[in-house]
Amino acid sequence: MGEHTPGEWFAGKLRLDGNGISRSLTIGTYGADEHFEDTICEVWDGNHDAKANAHLIITAAALLAKCEKIVAWLDRLANHAEANVAKNDRFPALREAEIADAKNYRASAKDIRTVIAKARGETP
Repeated sequence: MGEHTPGEWFAGKLRLDGNGISRSLTIGTYGADEHFEDTICEVWDGNHDAKANAHLIITAAALLAKCEKIVAWLDRLANHAEANVAKNDRFPALREAEIADAKNYRASAKDIRTVIAKARGETP
């Protein structure tokens, strides 16, 4: 699977049919002339949920980037907690707390990596 379309994504206006009933809207990236440069997808308004679905889709690339940063942050926190475990042999309760923290950071990072893999079309 290739990379996603770069740039900020936007939703166009909801298109209506001849009877004034909403039908679909386009999601894409704008070019220099403020018209869509790349169409990412069309969202159909079968249950009057096109706008809600469009808002989720246009934030997908930003959410993916934030998830990648969160995983890196969780990895750093886990490494720090594990380093503290290795240094701390005087306070057993603190040592156990650091072990639990590291375990939770690793589990959360693993869950988010699974979501990232799914978003990229990869097998986690």
